[in-house]
Amino acid sequence: MKFDLFEMLAEKDVPPVPADLDRHVHDRVNDSLIGIHILEFVFQAIPYALMHFVQGLIGLVGFTLSGGFPHDRVD
Repeated sequence: MKFDLFEMLAEKDVPPVPADLDRHVHDRVNDSLIGIHILEFVFQAIPYALMHFVQGLIGLVGFTLSGGFPHDRVD
């Protein structure tokens, strides 16, 4: 009896690869990628864009109410 795992595996017959394996793998990977992209868009891209949009709106309201754009820069 052989105790070496590699020698035991070397004696096993390997079944042929199914013809539709690539298609099945591509379908599963594509579904996963689409889900991940949607989650990243909803939870990362949209909040980031809204944050910058709201900053612009706050600047617009501040400019409208004060008549000047606030500048914190000291030269």
